[in-house]
Amino acid sequence: MSFGFEAALKEVALSMTWEEASVTLTSTPLQPIEYRYRALFFTRQLAPTASALVELLQTALAVETSLLMRHEIAYVLGQSEAPSAIPLLQEILHDAGEDEVTRHEAAEALAALDAHGVVAELQRYASSQEYPLLADTCELAVEGMKRKGEVVLCACQEYEKVGTERGIEYLSKDPATGREGAKLSDIPGLEKELVDPTLSLYERYEAMFTLRNLGDEATMSLVRGIEAETSGPCLRHEIAFVLGQMEDEKTANALKDRLSDPHEHHVVRHEAAIALSSMGGSKVAKQVLEQHLSDPEPMIHESCAASLATMAYWQAWEDEEARICGS
Repeated sequence: MSFGFEAALKEVALSMTWEEASVTLTSTPLQPIEYRYRALFFTRQLAPTASALVELLQTALAVETSLLMRHEIAYVLGQSEAPSAIPLLQEILHDAGEDEVTRHEAAEALAALDAHGVVAELQRYASSQEYPLLADTCELAVEGMKRKGEVVLCACQEYEKVGTERGIEYLSKDPATGREGAKLSDIPGLEKELVDPTLSLYERYEAMFTLRNLGDEATMSLVRGIEAETSGPCLRHEIAFVLGQMEDEKTANALKDRLSDPHEHHVVRHEAAIALSSMGGSKVAKQVLEQHLSDPEPMIHESCAASLATMAYWQAWEDEEARICGS
């Protein structure tokens, strides 16, 4: 089935104003998922202030029914560096009516905001048997905030990123940091740590982000990590996210396998779909995303629609750039 995403996106403006993004996210009836998803990520650059972004996303949550969008709104709130996002994220964390995936993302977001005042609330869920994804996320969040330092001056305190010999290329606020001074020769040992279930989840996340920071030479270690991980979806979903950041087309088949597995947790399948959108030159990526546009799981078919739209959007930019350079 063709939804015409590419043709539609090439006919609309390739940029968006704050006002347009705001209307797209808050108007009812809801606009198509590919427009809402794109508008959400425009808001991060367009917001006049961090508090204005939080206010807009709070309004969007009041009308938003998509699990994909509610999850992504929580992610953007965590990346906003706005202390005013903390109460809203606390509400999501404690709302039993929210899907566990959204509550998990709220917990990650609180950690990204260094919200040390909610550590006790996160610890409450860290041993949950009912919500294993949320439990792992909260365990990780608490440990991450403890390791960042005992003295926190404000909820949005910045921390200096540590680097490897390849340097830091990523701007996301991550649940763990890569290890300082790591070298390419460390990759085999880091891979062993990544797949070692006897280590803490935080230590395995550290190994994962260090591998990411080491670049292309480490991508297949991450692929083997996502294939070997059986203890729960939390680490698998983060590896998929990291592979998307690395944009290495060699990983497309591994992400395809995760997306195509109906027994895989939908948060992992979602992250695999979004990661595939960063591999615009991969025929595998586009084909598998198109195959799952009719997936019975709403978060999956919406993630695929959003990913195909993202690929089309950036292709349109490249076409326009080529046209200008050639004229």
